[in-house]
Amino acid sequence: MAGVIQPIAATVAVVIPTLNPGAEFPMLLRKLKGQQGVGQVEIVIVDSGSTDGSVDVAKQWGCTVVEIAPEEFTHSGSRNLGAEQATGDYLLFMVQDAYPIGAHWMYGMLRYLLDHAEQGLMAVSCAETPRSDSDMMYDSMIDTHYRFLGCRDQDRLGRLQGLGHMALRAQGQLSDVACLIRRDDFARYRYRGDYAEDLDLGMRIIRDGKAVAMLSSVKVIHSHNRPAFYYLKRSFVDVVFLVAMFDDFPLPMVRSVPGLIEGIDRVARHLSAWLQAQSEQSEGSATLGEKLQSWLRAWRVELLKAPTEVQQVSLQDGRLEGAIAALRHRAGQVTASRAEDVSDDVQQFVDMFLGRVEHFGQYAASVYSVLDARLAAELRAAVIKIFAASAGSALGFAYVQFKAGTRDEAELVQWIFDELKAGV
Repeated sequence: MAGVIQPIAATVAVVIPTLNPGAEFPMLLRKLKGQQGVGQVEIVIVDSGSTDGSVDVAKQWGCTVVEIAPEEFTHSGSRNLGAEQATGDYLLFMVQDAYPIGAHWMYGMLRYLLDHAEQGLMAVSCAETPRSDSDMMYDSMIDTHYRFLGCRDQDRLGRLQGLGHMALRAQGQLSDVACLIRRDDFARYRYRGDYAEDLDLGMRIIRDGKAVAMLSSVKVIHSHNRPAFYYLKRSFVDVVFLVAMFDDFPLPMVRSVPGLIEGIDRVARHLSAWLQAQSEQSEGSATLGEKLQSWLRAWRVELLKAPTEVQQVSLQDGRLEGAIAALRHRAGQVTASRAEDVSDDVQQFVDMFLGRVEHFGQYAASVYSVLDARLAAELRAAVIKIFAASAGSALGFAYVQFKAGTRDEAELVQWIFDELKAGV
């Protein structure tokens, strides 16, 4: 009969790296232990120095706990270690802040994996649905991400369809937010590298002629509300990793690192003045789309102008402000660039930023209508996060191009790399 759950007599071992997972951690363990339709649920926690009592909580819930020092943590190594301690038939890699939807969430992923085994399916992930406290920037990012993967509204079975970076990423993407794979299959592959280990795993699987799946019919609750500074660092690492992984990844030309930093600093100063002006204005009756378009019209002209010397960088994120000040200081120690190179780099960065704001606006305008004070504040915060992400990406491109350049240039981008990669 349709809709009847036929239990699967298999043990699923959930592997979760943790570091101070917080007050909701017991709820996650309860949700996992309460999953139905599978034979047994095993939980393996790999903790890298929690101080919030979560290790004791995990032990109380009967989890296998592996404790490592904070400096021993890597995204691949910690998950591989957890897999080695697991005894289940299947491994389900998760993160500490993702939550199953319903009591048959795990069953749904496993059922799909088994039903498509004859088609060569080896690993399954599922799409995220955001929490109510997710920020606009993250909501826009996951909407774009799942559209690109082809699983925003339908399940996607990914196979090798080409060796270009777009095809490999679209077809081979898995996600450690929730990634299910047979334990014996994972033992042959394991995770590798210190970043994007899930994408790397999926691409190796499809290169071997097998398939991976991203499900829309099964979802997991997961999202973030992160400060702008996080997006600066994350976007930098994204670019450095993707350029290293894909020979055909597009690489916008940066003519001078000081020129790029001049562009970043200039936009930061203009946005600081804009934030101050916005705080002094009422919202009126404009829709979100109308408001963004009015800002974009002004920015296309204003952001290319040199800001006044008295305008300080004030972007409602002290760490982002400090990072821009440090960039400006370090760039001042490098031999001055040609004026035309600086002008070109400023223009290119402004175009990157405005293009990303426009893309974000297409999503946001389809979701939100008239702005109230709270929504307007979130919109302003999203703009600053888009700026930070744009700066991180541009600095990533600069690092790739100048790391083997002249001594001054190479030292500057190596310093940027050391500052922005740390902790991501």
